[in-house]
Amino acid sequence: DLHSFPTRRSSDLEIDLIGGIGFAASRREMFHYPHTPVGILRVYLWAHPGSKYKPGQPSTWAGMRVGMLANSVSAERVKRQIQQGELDITWKEYHTDRAMISAYFKGEVDACVDVEMPELENETPLHLYASHPMYVCESLKRNDIFDDLEHALDAVCDDLPKYMRMISEHHYISRSEERFSRNAETD
Repeated sequence: DLHSFPTRRSSDLEIDLIGGIGFAASRREMFHYPHTPVGILRVYLWAHPGSKYKPGQPSTWAGMRVGMLANSVSAERVKRQIQQGELDITWKEYHTDRAMISAYFKGEVDACVDVEMPELENETPLHLYASHPMYVCESLKRNDIFDDLEHALDAVCDDLPKYMRMISEHHYISRSEERFSRNAETD
């Protein structure tokens, strides 16, 4: 499970190459990170459309039950806000995206903290928790792919100077960011 990577060691991994992960210092013990990211990962607090919870208005979130992925950077950020008294919500941790999304759609939690994904396409983003570069990384156990990967990513950026923007606009910004901006302006 990608979200448990921060707590696992490379000796436990059977992965040679992985895409779509963000930088974390603990992951440097497991992966070579290239200089060039392959996109932008955005993590939102999601709620059902028409719910009483309003985008950008934490005061409306009082009593909200939030599903989060165990051991994820975003979950730790939300927990700190709760513990510091910034948010009046409760949380439940799940070990997989599938379990959390299932609980969300069954009504076991009112909202969830997750990346943009097809299952959440029609949901309302309440808050953008994180936005950071994503990388394709090679396991430290392998050293035969990294130089070629780094060269290929550099070549793409040389050929397409606006590569990051193009990738982000095409795959990651999409409707969620537009809806988040629009909802924040109208509420």
